[in-house]
Amino acid sequence: MDVPHRHCWRCEKSLSETIVPCKMCNIAKYCCPKCDADDKYRHKPECEVWRPKTCGNVGCTTTGVLKECSGCNDAWFCSTACQQQNWSLHKDVCRQQKTHIKNGAQLLHTKFQTFISSSRPLDMPYYFGNSLPIDMLNLEGNEWDGSCDQPSDMDPLLKNYSILSVGCGNIRNVLYTVVSLPDKFTGKLDITLNDLDPFVLARNVLFLYLMTVYASMDNIALTLTTLWYSLHLTESQYNLIIASLKVLTSISSESLESATGGVVRVSESDLRILLEVWQNWMDMNCERANPESINLRQQRNKMFTEDIISAEGIRVYKQQIPKIYQKSVDDWIQNGVFVPTGFDRRTLTYDNPTLTGRKIGKSPWHIGEALLGDCKRPSDFTFVYCIPTDLWPFGAWDVLQTKDFQTSTSKHLIDPFYRYIASCINETIQFFLSNRIRITLINCDCLKLSDKLQTNHVNMSKSFDRIFTSNVADYVGTRTLLQAMEPLLNVDNKYATMITQYWNWYGLFPESLVDHETHVKDGTNATCLESAQKDTKQKFTMATAPRFWVQEYFNNTKWFLMYLRSDLLACTSEFSPNSTLVKVPSLQEFKSVGNLKMRDFRHEVNRVAPFRYRRNIRPVNMLRGMSRMIEWYIP
Repeated sequence: MDVPHRHCWRCEKSLSETIVPCKMCNIAKYCCPKCDADDKYRHKPECEVWRPKTCGNVGCTTTGVLKECSGCNDAWFCSTACQQQNWSLHKDVCRQQKTHIKNGAQLLHTKFQTFISSSRPLDMPYYFGNSLPIDMLNLEGNEWDGSCDQPSDMDPLLKNYSILSVGCGNIRNVLYTVVSLPDKFTGKLDITLNDLDPFVLARNVLFLYLMTVYASMDNIALTLTTLWYSLHLTESQYNLIIASLKVLTSISSESLESATGGVVRVSESDLRILLEVWQNWMDMNCERANPESINLRQQRNKMFTEDIISAEGIRVYKQQIPKIYQKSVDDWIQNGVFVPTGFDRRTLTYDNPTLTGRKIGKSPWHIGEALLGDCKRPSDFTFVYCIPTDLWPFGAWDVLQTKDFQTSTSKHLIDPFYRYIASCINETIQFFLSNRIRITLINCDCLKLSDKLQTNHVNMSKSFDRIFTSNVADYVGTRTLLQAMEPLLNVDNKYATMITQYWNWYGLFPESLVDHETHVKDGTNATCLESAQKDTKQKFTMATAPRFWVQEYFNNTKWFLMYLRSDLLACTSEFSPNSTLVKVPSLQEFKSVGNLKMRDFRHEVNRVAPFRYRRNIRPVNMLRGMSRMIEWYIP
């Protein structure tokens, strides 16, 4: 659940002494009976997972703590006798699920092996995020329970923490982690950002350099916000980039660390790779009035025109957002300019070179073909506009966090997002100036990260209190990823946590997506539709509702559990795609990898990152409601 610790699951108000728990599961907590009632249908799928089960044997009404069927994880029995009596009715379902798991493992095995052998990015650089930002530390939900009022050696607010983010993407998670720190936190942060993509890391280093070296510059947070997302820049903004790139292309690793006040660390070998990106950006002709300009607007318009899938996605997105924002969304689609209302756009006379990089076609999720050919370094590519058409600022930041920056009169969606992002940048800059953070950036395959830490980064932390792995598990498999990361988790911190994320799992089992014709007979669709309309304050029918809007009100846990078992089977060393004798692993086997244990989301709430996000309370965010996060710890 994505509600902050000790807050109402409906309205998110801080819970006082009066707490209304869900009567069925006792896990969901509300501030009043009304919030409990209003959340009935949204919470129903969660409640079905958490509430006491009833024996699945026909005629038996025993409830409470029962044993689940290890074959399907979707039936519970009070005794072996009941399970045996019910087997004639249950066996077909159980066996069918095992067949699904085997078939899924065959697809995943090919995908994992292809990606691991290529060790290369499969898509365009992710300069924009494609998921909500994560507080990678979240002390209040994990180490700190809010009771340490007096300083002591055991107070988690006084300690230092090391965080590793692999497949890190852009730096929004760093910003969100910093701005989410408790006010009383006085410790230090050591953050390591690892990514296979040198283009993404080159942009991250540029941003961190600007945040530190130009910290005292007027409106630097506003400049960086524009630079992050806007297709066009002012002359002064462009000149600031060029001045910074000139330094970065001639600086040493040691000098970079010194220039940034010890905040930014990059090895000399990685710096040479990132230099190729910076050099290309610096060499571009970006003056829009010049006929020889790179003309990013033309490149961007061509991408939107040629992407048929994007056109349908835009149609659905515009259907879901409040009508007052549709004009500003049209503006973003047509112009790609990210500046607040009232800004004189005539001054945006330069293209933004940092929105360029390699451009390669997208590969189907289930195939995972490496598409880079022989191109191994940034200089091997022709730099072009490279932001995928489905990546927008409105998908990378939580709209719920922008509500304090909204005005009652503004109808421009960019305004609250722009002001919120700028505030996060400004607050992070102030934290940088406190000399309490160090950020190390490493360009390599995360599966080889442990070896690289030993050889190239001997003076940095090799033991982390948090390891956030984005959705790398989607591409290499959970067991493979955990085996590579486990040696890096801090065994001396009993709260140390690793997070694996799954974005594409439902593609393996399309049945997990609720079809509009599903559940018509029992009236579930009617109550689902009613609840979705109430939560989104929109009017639609099941025929016109965006497909992902209704997913939030149905329990597809069994399909996700099947995916996890397919994932495990695909990572098993003896697995053979063509073997009919392969043994399907149990969920219990998935829950234990080496010394790591999975925090079972079916029995407790995640402590660091929410297992899933509420989708329909965020109508402007581009959530599908299907991503999941699992936490791992050393017991």
